[in-house]
Order: sequence, then structure tokens, then C-alpha cells
Amino acid sequence: MRIPAGTIHGMISGARHHFENGQPVDKHSHLKPHKRLLVHKNASASGLEKALGFANDLFNAFEAKGHRVAMAPPDEEFWGLSADDREAVGQLKERWSAKRLWSPQRPTVVYIGSVAIGLAIVEMSENIAVRYIGGEYIPERDYVPPEAGEIRDSFISIKDIPSGRLRLIAYSPYHSVFWTNQWPEIGSTSLASKIPGLIRAVEDMATELVTRIEEARLRAEIAHKKLLADMEARGRAEDKKRIEQSETDSAAQLEKVIEHWNRAMSIRRFFDAVEAQLAGLPESDAQAARQRLENGRALLHGQDPIEALLTWRTPCEIYTPCFDRMEDG
Repeated sequence: MRIPAGTIHGMISGARHHFENGQPVDKHSHLKPHKRLLVHKNASASGLEKALGFANDLFNAFEAKGHRVAMAPPDEEFWGLSADDREAVGQLKERWSAKRLWSPQRPTVVYIGSVAIGLAIVEMSENIAVRYIGGEYIPERDYVPPEAGEIRDSFISIKDIPSGRLRLIAYSPYHSVFWTNQWPEIGSTSLASKIPGLIRAVEDMATELVTRIEEARLRAEIAHKKLLADMEARGRAEDKKRIEQSETDSAAQLEKVIEHWNRAMSIRRFFDAVEAQLAGLPESDAQAARQRLENGRALLHGQDPIEALLTWRTPCEIYTPCFDRMEDG
């Protein structure tokens, strides 16, 4: 597909206005537009023109090869990269800095076939000596000493300052695969001069990403199966434990029912035997004994053994097994 010279890519059209009219920042900081549905680009005011120009040329070159560049659709569950602007990525940021780069609401992606590759363009920051003077930080190399007799309050510090050099970051927007590649500008060589090679590298990355996504899917499937197996094993162990406890509790309840039955039968036999002996007593004694017998029965009257048996709970009434006992061997 041929892209006419001078074509402004849809992701770039109108972006300048939002970057130039965003949140207030000092001139040596990355711009922070209010709008978040924008191309993923981090640059200072002085680096904006270069970053937009490179992004436009890169996106048009992708489109010319049939690779669509767009903002990720809202229904795609992609993650967006939190870009690192440090030129020396291994170094620590100044400890007192609360600096945080602007990030878009949805990632910028290029589709190589059906595979999406996230893209971010960042103006790198260099960790340099700066001088605070007149309410702002300026690079120490740009500092002009005051003329003789002129007094200026200032102090020197170390800060991350946008360098004017760009970095292209390509990454996997898929949650299952964390993978990034980056190409920084080194010295005076611009990324714009390397666009054909960058496109080939991203195409190769897309091919490799297909393999990595499938490998991640298989790992996730294996992990999911293991999780299910572990959950079932824990469930069976807990089920067995609760079955055994239900059998213990049921047996204990039944033993109490039997004890109650035996006690009730013993009491009944005692009173029946006493009552049988009343016939041989004189009437006056028999009447007194009969009254005591009734008082004793009233005192020891308790739950009917049959009622106690009906309140007994079998093991399955105490706990219903979740697994077939035959399956557990």
C-alpha cells in the first residue's frame, strides 16, 4: 500500500494540540495531556515535534506494509506499558522524585496479521547536574554565570532531564506474555533513519509472540489442571475427615440413646417390681408405699427412650458426603 508523502496518520492528527495544552509542567519535564485517548508518546515541549514526526513516519511505514496501527479497542483485554524514560535504565531515579510519566487509557498497537504489538515512543531522560535558579531547573551545561557584581541565588542538584533522544518500545499487550524490546537513539543516529529495520524487528517479534502466547496458554492449562486436581485432593481429604467426624458424632449420640434406654428400663423394672410387692402389704402401708412410688416415678420421669431414638442423627444426616466413597477406594 502506497502512503502519499505528507500524510498525517490518524493517531497523530490532532495529538499536538492535546500535548501542548495539558497539565502545567516545567519546560524540562515530559508533557501531560488531560486527554488519555491518545497515542502512547512521552516527550517534553522541546522534543514534541521530533517525537510526533517519528511516530507519524513509523506508523505510515507500518500501514504501507499492511500493518494497521490503532488505539487498542475497548473490548480487547490488553495491558498498557508503564514506560521508563531513563536513558540508563539500570540507574535509580532520584529518591525524592514523585515523577510519573503520562500514560494513555488504552495502548497504541500495530497489528501484524492478527497479532497485536504494543508501541510506545519515549523521549529519554538523562541523569545530569542541574541548577535551580529563577524558579526552575536548567542543565548545568546551559548555565550562564552572572556578570560581576550580580547576585543570583541558586543551587546544584541531580535530576532526570529529557535529552531529546527517543526510544521506541515494542511490547506484548497480552496478559499471558510479558515481553518488551526497545531501540534507543544513540549519539546522533536518529530512529527515523532506522524505520525499515525497526519494522522488520517488530514483524519478527510478532512471529515469536505467537509461539510465546501458545506456550503461555499450555502452561496456563497445565497450571489450571493442577489447581483443579489439588482442589479436588484437598476437597476429598476434607470430605473424608468430615465423614469420619460425622460417624464419630453419630456413634456418640447413639451410645447416649442406649444409655438413656438402659436407665429408663432399669427404672421401669424397679418401679414395676415395687408395685408387684404392694399386694402383700397391709392396706395402710400399701397406700403410703403407693404414694411414694408415684412421687418417685414423677421425680425420675424423663424423655421417652423412643423419642430419644428418633432424635438420633445418622452419619449421613449429620454430613452429606461430597464424593463417592467408592471412588476414594
